Amino acid sequence: MSNENDYYPTSDLALASTLHHLGISIEALDREYGGKVHFLFKQSKELERAKEAFWKRELVVEPVGFMESVKYIKNRIYSQ
Repeated sequence: MSNENDYYPTSDLALASTLHHLGISIEALDREYGGKVHFLFKQSKELERAKEAFWKRELVVEPVGFMESVKYIKNRIYSQ
């Protein structure tokens, strides 16, 4: 992978699921010793806007699609 500053890591399941649901791809998973997983997203203006809206509670997402993203994220965690 290129420079680690090119990626935004998060272990927050809700944030990662929301970003995935919005079409922002998970580039990789980084596993810490002990099992904690960080999802790596490529830095972009779209990512910054989505993160800001998430933390300000300004996003509204379609619930079924969001839950599909949660399932996808969990599958990524447990399948590797």
